[in-house]
Amino acid sequence: MDSDSSPVAPYQIICEGAADVVFLRRLLQIRWGVSDIQIRCTQTKNSTSCAGKSGLPDTLLALDAIRTTMPGRVKAILIIFDSDDDPNNTFKGIIAAMKETKLKYPQPTRLLEIKAGDPAIAIATLPWVTRIGHLDELIFEALQESHVDLMEPLKTYCEGTSHRTGSWSFGKKSKMRLKCLIAASHKPDPTASLKFFLETSDCPVDFNNPCFDTIVDFIKHFRETV
Repeated sequence: MDSDSSPVAPYQIICEGAADVVFLRRLLQIRWGVSDIQIRCTQTKNSTSCAGKSGLPDTLLALDAIRTTMPGRVKAILIIFDSDDDPNNTFKGIIAAMKETKLKYPQPTRLLEIKAGDPAIAIATLPWVTRIGHLDELIFEALQESHVDLMEPLKTYCEGTSHRTGSWSFGKKSKMRLKCLIAASHKPDPTASLKFFLETSDCPVDFNNPCFDTIVDFIKHFRETV
């Protein structure tokens, strides 16, 4: 998978954060191995750090500048953001960001619609378009079997702290669960961020886990369609 410093690939995937970039690169390298998809996180014009949802307009404008200097180079853009508490609200936010750029890009009318154009555009969410949450939820699902010994203690911990977390959103509770799982099992660094956890050579995540099939299948469909 091309890195951001590589020549611009015809298929671009834009995601929110550094952990998403590492996850998608490793997932597609292991499951597919294609070399014409470039995965990048959003960035603002004043920073090279991943900027989350707020960085999408600047990222789209930067890609458009590349398209202007290299016509035909960027064939399609797939935006993959977190579902958070409502995948449809995430979709609406992405469309609003696209409109903010004033670019004459095709705008999908729903999640997973591949809108033909120059470039083609599609939008998906993690853990999936029918589920709330984010990448953390997918990774937690993939660790269920390899970390089965920690599931019951983790459940007890979550129940025991519910007096503080009861009002938290699903997404915040999900992030807490995964952080606890990493802290209790990642001996080299219990405080490791999700990005670092995913990029380690001995990362325990099975990237062939069926829970990742849906997103891989859609990315394949996206690439083959446009």
